[in-house]
Order: sequence, then structure tokens, then C-alpha cells
Amino acid sequence: MSSAVVLSMAAFALATSLSPGPVNLVALSTGLSYGFRHSLRHVSGATCSFTLLLLAIGM
Repeated sequence: MSSAVVLSMAAFALATSLSPGPVNLVALSTGLSYGFRHSLRHVSGATCSFTLLLLAIGM
């Protein structure tokens, strides 16, 4: 991969991870309602899904 592609993917990942989208709001709500330990499954699933989405868009 060229450096332009890697830079574009990094910029996309940064912009989408900082925006307060629905997944971030649900993660916050889950953490407040059920505590940190119980919300780890949701946060881990969202992280894995985002990584797969990023890789699919990059391909």
C-alpha cells in the first residue's frame, strides 16, 4: 500500500472515531446503566466491527 492510502485510512479512522455517533452514545449509555465490566462486550464488538468496516472500505 502506498503512503497516500495509509494516510487516507488513518484520517478516516480518526474522524469517525472522534465523532459522537450512535455506537459511542450506546456505549456511554451501557456503561452508565450497567457499569464498565458489563459494557466491555459491547465496546469490543463495536471496535471489531469498525476495524472490519475500515478494512473492507480500504480494500
